[in-house]
This record gives sequence, C-alpha cells and structure tokens, in this order.
Amino acid sequence: MRAPRRGAELLRRERSPSRENSGIGSRSTVPSTVKASPSSFAPALRLLVSARNRNPMSTSGKQPAHRLCLRRAVPNGLSSVLKLLTPAVLTLLPLAPAWAQSASRPVVAVATVQSKDVSPSAEFVGRVESIKAVDIRARLDGFIQQRPFEEGHFVTVGTLLYLIEPAAYEAAVAAARAELSGAQATLTTNEETLSRTRQLRSTGTATEVALQQAQAARDTAAANLAAAEANVRKAEINLGYTRISSPIDGRIGRSAFAVGSLVGPSSAALTRVVQVNPIRVMFSISDKTLVELRSSAGNAPIEQLYDQFVPRLRLGNSLYPSSGRIEFVGNEVDPQTGTIPVWAQFDNPNGMLVPGQFVTTIIRRAQSQQKPVVPMGAVQQDREGRFVLVVDDGVVAVRRIKTGPQIGQFWAVDAGLQQGEQLVLEGFQNARPGQEVETVAASPMTESRKDTAANAEEQTGRP
Repeated sequence: MRAPRRGAELLRRERSPSRENSGIGSRSTVPSTVKASPSSFAPALRLLVSARNRNPMSTSGKQPAHRLCLRRAVPNGLSSVLKLLTPAVLTLLPLAPAWAQSASRPVVAVATVQSKDVSPSAEFVGRVESIKAVDIRARLDGFIQQRPFEEGHFVTVGTLLYLIEPAAYEAAVAAARAELSGAQATLTTNEETLSRTRQLRSTGTATEVALQQAQAARDTAAANLAAAEANVRKAEINLGYTRISSPIDGRIGRSAFAVGSLVGPSSAALTRVVQVNPIRVMFSISDKTLVELRSSAGNAPIEQLYDQFVPRLRLGNSLYPSSGRIEFVGNEVDPQTGTIPVWAQFDNPNGMLVPGQFVTTIIRRAQSQQKPVVPMGAVQQDREGRFVLVVDDGVVAVRRIKTGPQIGQFWAVDAGLQQGEQLVLEGFQNARPGQEVETVAASPMTESRKDTAANAEEQTGRP
C-alpha cells in the first residue's frame, strides 16, 4: 500500500530530528502539552484524503488504510488528540478537496470604485469683510443715562443702544414751541390789521403808506412763524438724538463709554455694529488666472463668470457648509501686485464667518464633472501605459485606464474604468490576470488612506 508506506516515511522524518538531538536511539519523549497548529494537521489530512480515495480498506481487511496513515503520519504528541478528532475528520473528508482548492486561491483586498467631482479648481487666500459696518457716535453733548444693550450680542434695526440725558433738550423743545405760539399770535394780529387797513383804504380813510406798513408787518409775522416752526423742529431733532439706536442688523461690539460718561460730537465712537449676514469675502486673483478662467468658460465676458463659477470656503480642515456667489470683479489690475480684486457674498446665519477672518477661497465650475477616481497606489504602469487590477466574478482582470487630473491622493479616470467595479488595493503580488482569487474588504489602514485622500479632495472644494 502506497499510503501506509508514505505515512511510515513521514513518521521516520518526524522522528529523526528528535533522535539526533537526544543522542540516543530510543523514541523521543514529547511534552504533555503540544501546540496544535494547522501546519501539524496538514500532512495527515493530505494522506487521509489520498488513502481514502485510493484504497478505503487495508489488504488485511482489518483496519482502514486512512486510519493507519493517520496513526503513522503525525507526531507522537498529537496521536491522542487525533484519536479524539478522527470521527470529525472522517466526517469532513468529503469536503477536504473543496477546502484545499479554496485555500489555494490567493486573497486580495478590494474596494468599490466611486465617482467624484473632478472639476478643476483654484484656491486663493481671502479675508472676510462686513458688507455694512457702522461706528456709533453721539451727535450732541450730554451724559449717558442708559446703555441697555449687551456687548457682543446681535442687534436689529431700531434697537436702543444709548440714551443721553434728555432733560435739557426737552426744555429746548418746550421753549421753541412757546416761541411758535407767540409767532402764530403775532401773525394773526398783523393779518387782522392788514384787513382793516385795506377796508379803510378803500373808503379813503387810510393812506397808502399805512396799507403798505400793515402788509409788511403781516409778512414779517409770517416769516417769524416759519422760523419758530423750524426752531421747534430743530429742538425735536436734538431731543431725538438723545436716543441712539442701531441703524443696521448685526453684531455690536464693546462699549467705549460707560453710563454717566460725558460724550459729544468730538468724542470717539461709542461702539461699532457690523453686519454679519450676509457677509463678504474679498480675495485677489492674478491676471493670468483670470484669463485661464475665462478660457475655460469659452472666453465668456466677465459678467457671465459670476454664474459659471461657484466660490466655496475652507475653514481650517473643513468646508464651509454654504457656497457663495461672485458679486464683483475689479475693472483694472493693480500694477504693484498684478492682481484683480474679487468679492464673493456668502450667507452667514450662524455667524461662523467673522469680519477680518482669513479663509481659503476655492473657485470651481458650477457644473460638476463626475468621473471614477482611484487611489494612486492602485495604479500600475508598464510599457503599454497605466492600468489597474479589478476582480470580475472572482477572476482578476486588467483594466487599461487613461488618467485625468490628480485630486489629492486620487487619480481621475477619463476612460477604461467604470463606477462600481471591484478595484484591487492590496495583494498585487498574489494576483495575476485570469487567476481566481478570494476577495476581502480593504484593511482599515487602506481605508484610512482612502479617507485621508477623500479629505484632501473635500479640501479642494469638491463634494
């Protein structure tokens, strides 16, 4: 029988090192605790399969050949373990060929090809500016009586910020109104005098001079009345200036003066209110970049660039959630810097953008270009060009690709690869075109590299 002879030879090989090490001819002693590994069972399993397929019974008919092989083909320390496992092993023998075939397939790590926006973009350093900013100043002299606002909070149009002591200005209004009443009375008297003089003149009793004097007095009284009305209006305006309110919606800064301070037109600004929603980002682009943007848009006029390009912002390592709109492109190039100023407007409902803040402005096309992207480490190259390995129905296949622009750690693929294909990311040394392989998901380290690349892609302004 070939199988028993092979098992005996294997047994002699297993015993020969022990005999050399011990220096005696007796059988080596195996420790009571033996670590069983798959490599220890592999010879026995192969012999069991061979013996069972070739000759199920020994020539004597007393003991199956595969049990004899099992007893002879393993080290002494595993004999007792295999005696207990023999029924289970014999039960799994019909599955052994399939297991052996599956174990012989190399394992590769794959990931699904995804499509991303690969539109070219440009980055510029920008600075956040408030569209409206107002310095709050006192328009008349007086002591601050109230300051009802909270520093650093949002205020709306008409919110009371300061109240200057109004008593003196209320008195001025009362005096002006009294003068107005006197002027009205004088005008009434002069009008009556003028009426009587006209009647007397018609009968010849009054002279022409008297009539002219009455007319002049009436006109003077009318002028005095107009002046008194103006004085009342002025006094009321000054009284209104004692109430200082916010002229815009925005965030108010700290107050430069406390309650009880004397302020006036010559004083410094009491505080400052800046509009934060919407807000503006100003950046500069070179004349060369402007020409490239216009060329990519088909040499469109500058006014049409407002709708064909979308600005985004990057704050640190994250993208600002809202995109903006280009509102202004300068009409001349600065000869000292060779750049053109550009403004873009953004919604800022949560006040995340603060005036004076520096941000990275990303300009990209409004119409996205979706193409498959692959990690740079998955792309290989030979004499025929670049290619990647994919797994199609468990078989490795080659995809010749034409790469586009580099996006972070990714290559954009113009041709040769489709979204949804299984791309080989690890195990290139085990994969050959046309070979059957076992696939597993990419390892966490590979996925982390993909995430890093995706973050780099997001930082370029692509969704």
